[in-house]
Amino acid sequence: MANPNNNKNFNDEALRINRTLKKDNDALKEEIESLWRDLSRCEKMIAKHVDSRIEIAKLKERLNEN
Repeated sequence: MANPNNNKNFNDEALRINRTLKKDNDALKEEIESLWRDLSRCEKMIAKHVDSRIEIAKLKERLNEN
């Protein structure tokens, strides 16, 4: 980023903006990681539910055979 006006405070302002953007970016990154963890937990719960439904269907089949 060039300093178009030879402003003494330009670099300080640029650093302040960059720090703010980094904080925002880090917070968003953490939120995304948290959402991925939540999604992973949901996928595991769904897989368990599907497995349970399959087991129930197998038990019903066995009962109908007898």
